[in-house]
Amino acid sequence: MNRTPAYEGKNNYLFVSYAHKDSEQVLPMIRRMYEEKYRVWYDQGIVPGSEWPHNIEVHLKGCSTVLTFTSKNSLASPNCENEVVNAIRNKKKIIQYSLDGSVHPLLGSDVVDTPDELINRLSDDLIGDGTGYEIKQSNKRRLSFWNVLLGFSFILIIALIGAIYGFEQGYFDKYLPSRDTSEEEIITVKPEEKVEIDNDIFAQAILAQLSEEDLFREIEITDDDRIVLCDALNLDKNKKLTYYDLTKIADQDVMISDCSEKCLSLLKYLPQLRRLQIDSTNIDSLEALNECAKLEEVTISERSFPIKIESERRFKIIYTK
Repeated sequence: MNRTPAYEGKNNYLFVSYAHKDSEQVLPMIRRMYEEKYRVWYDQGIVPGSEWPHNIEVHLKGCSTVLTFTSKNSLASPNCENEVVNAIRNKKKIIQYSLDGSVHPLLGSDVVDTPDELINRLSDDLIGDGTGYEIKQSNKRRLSFWNVLLGFSFILIIALIGAIYGFEQGYFDKYLPSRDTSEEEIITVKPEEKVEIDNDIFAQAILAQLSEEDLFREIEITDDDRIVLCDALNLDKNKKLTYYDLTKIADQDVMISDCSEKCLSLLKYLPQLRRLQIDSTNIDSLEALNECAKLEEVTISERSFPIKIESERRFKIIYTK
């Protein structure tokens, strides 16, 4: 026998209370009432995944009549007891059907015990036209499916956005295969093509890192490095060197000898630096020059090698003897 649908419409309906252990006796009678057009709701109308007690309470309050199938099993069931108590509290019309001669103490001895007698006790206002059974239940199931699908899609979109942002920020770099840059890159090919990038915004961002107080603060470097920078930039070697002094350099071409990597790191404060020539044995890497906003070309003399040349850089390399 196919499962009998439960009524979900707005008209008067019959709420059925029974113990599941009595299903073999109860379900055929529910089927008969359904086939005779009576509007019947029982717990098979609860949508999977919804709150069971809440559904019972809602449908118990919405019914006009309660049919309780009394038996030893129902009298031992807390759920059946709660349904009877709530029906009495809400002043519902109650029909008691005794399955095994048992009588509920709160309902008295007024019982029916045959299917025909039960049908005779049902009010005509419970008779419908056979509609109102599957509509609400089907909509709930459909709504539940689309809610799950919508929720899954939302989570997927958030995860995708998070992944894209994480890759851009480099959060996953340590989990991804990376190119080994431990070995030196030997320059044996002709110079690369000129890099054309508008870096005005980048240059402004670098200079904006300095507060007004920092701008005029003396740069903490060794005397040797200070002299090297002053010689390269035509600054007075007898005065202290500040960041402000560097930001006022308008030269686009700079030649620097015997510099350290500390000197290279300070060249990013030269706002117009485009071409740099290095002749030094004191540096191991050109990585610091990646922060020079407008730097396009770096010429390295033969005596500067061995030196690490990063594969990802903002400027081209020219090798000279």
